[in-house]
Amino acid sequence: VIPPMHLILDGYEGNRDRLGDFFRIQDLLSRWPAMCGMNVIAGPHVTQYDGGERTEDWGISGSVIIAESHIAIHTWPDQRLVWVDCFSCRDFDPAVLAESVVQEFLLQKAEILELARGLGQSGFRKKKRSWTS
Repeated sequence: VIPPMHLILDGYEGNRDRLGDFFRIQDLLSRWPAMCGMNVIAGPHVTQYDGGERTEDWGISGSVIIAESHIAIHTWPDQRLVWVDCFSCRDFDPAVLAESVVQEFLLQKAEILELARGLGQSGFRKKKRSWTS
């Protein structure tokens, strides 16, 4: 039995314009599920946040609900950061999604955590790696 997979990616030193591009993020959330063999049931839903009193915290957040669970993204263009979270109760190749995130946002560095979940008493199985250009 293949356990559910959870990918968590923190990306750094990305391209500010791409991180702030609402339509790019909407398009990525539309394409990523198919790249991972997942089935969209709602979304994508994307919104821009103005940062409130901390204007440097402005960014774009979005998610797509998939039959297998979800994919979510949060960007902070002025800080050149992106966080992506993908959970699926079906096995998928996390490297496919991670590579797309790195390429789409021209990241210089990424911290990638892959968790195999639902392992019962044996706990989580995790694989952590870093990527730098």
